[in-house]
Amino acid sequence: MSHDIFKQRGDALEGQFFRRIDDELAIKLKEKWQHERDIESLRKESHIQDDAVLEELLYVGIQPGTLQAMTLVPAIHVAWANGYVENKERDAVIHAAKNMGIDTESSPGQLLTSWLKHKPTSELFQAWEDYIKALKGIINVVAYRHLHESAINTAENIAKSAGGMLGVLAISFAEQQAIKQIDEAFL
Repeated sequence: MSHDIFKQRGDALEGQFFRRIDDELAIKLKEKWQHERDIESLRKESHIQDDAVLEELLYVGIQPGTLQAMTLVPAIHVAWANGYVENKERDAVIHAAKNMGIDTESSPGQLLTSWLKHKPTSELFQAWEDYIKALKGIINVVAYRHLHESAINTAENIAKSAGGMLGVLAISFAEQQAIKQIDEAFL
């Protein structure tokens, strides 16, 4: 009788062990499957075929449905250029987002709000640069030039929003450098 109980307990332990391993494998497979779906969705939204760029976008938090927020990375970059975001800069970024049809309650809007509260890592700007370079080969020259001009104009408006004294030094040196980085990304 004791042999049967011992075997039953052994079988139960073995079952738990394999169930836990099966559960872990199922989670990993589900995560891999979701990652592959996210890559494919980003590919369709952006028309970018380069997996490295798509992986980079996912890594910095750009999920399917939030790609629209990438257009405001230059504004975020300039807003944080001095190491902090002033209220007028935050308001100008939110205004720019609304003009682009981004509602603050939407996924892109929430992502943008997060970037305004917590300074993004340099990896976000790098991902944006790679995104812009990938777009260069996808969209026509006129559309690319329009995107370039729009990014620079938006960045300059954000920089000017905090102003200076009576319009003098309205754009700080750090903001000028940030705008230059944005401009160079398009070259």
